[in-house]
Amino acid sequence: MQSIRSVSGSEDMVLLKYDKDGKEIWALDYGGTGRNAGRGISTDANGSIYLTGSFEEKHLKIENHTLMNAGSSDIVIIKFKETKK
Repeated sequence: MQSIRSVSGSEDMVLLKYDKDGKEIWALDYGGTGRNAGRGISTDANGSIYLTGSFEEKHLKIENHTLMNAGSSDIVIIKFKETKK
């Protein structure tokens, strides 16, 4: 995974993982030129991570999926499952 990059709009949603010493292991960011805000994060017993937020983009790309905004701002819930190496 890539290191965090600069935000291209006013806000992005960001998911970061650090090791026990505080060193960045990986970083993901979701967003574009508009306002996209992370609102919450949680995990489950299976190791999945859930990131919630809102987006004002007309199209928001999340991995291989493109979300379509139906209004001025829509909510999003992203389930992320880290693969073991």
